[in-house]
Amino acid sequence: MTENTEPELTRHPLAEEHFGKLVRHEFEGLKQGLRDHSQGARVWLYQGRVLCGWHTHLACRELGLEPEYVAVEAADDGEALLKALSVELRRRSLTEQQRCAIWFRAADRIPPLRAAMDEIGRDAGDRRRAGLKRGKEEPSREPQVEAGGKAATRVGELLGVSRAVVERDRRLFGLSPSWHAAVAGGARFDTAIRKAATKAKIERLKSLPPVDRKDIRLFTCDFRDLEREAGIVPHSVRLVVLDPPYFEDYVEHYRAVAELAARWLDPRNGMLVAFVGSRWLPDIIAGMSRHLCWHWLASVFYGQTGGQVRGRLAHRVRECQRPVLVFRAGKDAKPLTTFNDVIECRTVEKEWDEWQQPLKAVRHYVEAFTEPGDLVVDTHGGAFTTAVACQLTKRRYAGCDLHKEQVEKGKLRLREAAHEHGGPEEIANEENSQQTDGSPASAVGD
Repeated sequence: MTENTEPELTRHPLAEEHFGKLVRHEFEGLKQGLRDHSQGARVWLYQGRVLCGWHTHLACRELGLEPEYVAVEAADDGEALLKALSVELRRRSLTEQQRCAIWFRAADRIPPLRAAMDEIGRDAGDRRRAGLKRGKEEPSREPQVEAGGKAATRVGELLGVSRAVVERDRRLFGLSPSWHAAVAGGARFDTAIRKAATKAKIERLKSLPPVDRKDIRLFTCDFRDLEREAGIVPHSVRLVVLDPPYFEDYVEHYRAVAELAARWLDPRNGMLVAFVGSRWLPDIIAGMSRHLCWHWLASVFYGQTGGQVRGRLAHRVRECQRPVLVFRAGKDAKPLTTFNDVIECRTVEKEWDEWQQPLKAVRHYVEAFTEPGDLVVDTHGGAFTTAVACQLTKRRYAGCDLHKEQVEKGKLRLREAAHEHGGPEEIANEENSQQTDGSPASAVGD
C-alpha cells in the first residue's frame, strides 16, 4: 500500500532504539547517491512514523525530492521489527559487526529469533564444557567463544557474516547491553569487548577483600607533584619507569621527568626506562640526554599494527615493536645485570587502559635493574602495570596518575594480583615479618 504523507514526520521509537544514526560523511554519501539516482527511494511507515528509511527521508527533504512512502502492516511491534530487519540489514553502509549487533538487539524482542539466539549460547556452552571434559583447562579470563555452532552458522548465512562474528557478538550481547548497542551504532567491536570485560572484572574485584600493601603507594596527582606527595628522598630511587601517551603534547614530559629523575636516582645504580612512540623518538632522546646518560635502545615486540605520521609526511607502518629507551643516572652508574634488549609479548594487553604495556615486559626491566626492597617510581601510572610488577617481585613502589578513576582501577588491579598470587593472608604475614625486622614498609626514601 502506497500513500502520500506530510513532510513533517518523526522517527518511530523502534527505529531509534535498534537502528542508530548515520555519521555525517555517511549521510552526505547517501545524499549524493539520491541526487544521482533518486528513483526508487523508499520510506517505510509504521503507526504513522518512520520505521525504515529515516535518513532517506531527511536527505530527500534537504534535496527537495519526494520518496515513496510505504505503510508497514503488522500485528504487533515484534512483527514490525522483523519486517524492518529485512530492510535495514541490506544497507551497504553497515559493517558485518553492525549487522550482527542490530540483529541480536532486535531478536531479543522477536520470539522466533530469540530462540535462535539462545541456541547459539547453548551450543557455545556445550562445546566449552565438552572441551573441559577432554582435559582442557578453564581459561583464566572471559573465554573467547569458539566458532562452529550450527545455530551461529545459520544466523551468519542469513546476515551475510561469518559464524565467528555471530558468536563473538553473542558474547558481547550477554556481557554488556550498553556496549553492544554502541557497536550497533558503529563503535569498534574490539574496543567495546575490552571495555565491557574490564567493567565486568571491576565489579567482580570489588567483592574481594582489600589487601593493604604499604610499600605499594598510588597517588592522584601530576608527576611534578609526586616528589612532595610521596616524600621521595633525593638519590633514593633505583628505577624510574616512564610511559605517557605517545602524542606530541607529551614529548615535553619526557624531558621534565628526566630532569626530576636526575635528582631522584641513586647515582651509582639508578636507571630510567622510558616507553616511547616511534614518531617523536629523536626529540625525546635529545631532551632526555640533557639530564641523564644514554645507555641503550631496547624494544618490546607484540604485533600491534598502526600508522605513523610525522610532519608533512605520512608513513603507513605495520608497527610490531615499541621502542624502549634506557638511561643511567650518570656516567658511573651501571645496571645490576645483563638484560635482554628485546622482549617478545605474543598478546596485546589492554584490559585496564588503552596505553597499557605487557606485564611481562615491565616486570623484565624491574627485575633487571632493581633488587627486592628497592624503590621504583612511576610518573604516569595509567594501568599501573609497574605497580603490579613491583608487588609481584617485592619491590617498593610510588606512582601517580592525574585521573582518580585510573588510580582506583589500579588499586583494584593490585587487589586482583594479590589474590591470584598467594592471597591476602600470605601478603599480610609478609608485611608483619618486615615490620618485626625493624624496616618500616611505608618508608619511601632510604
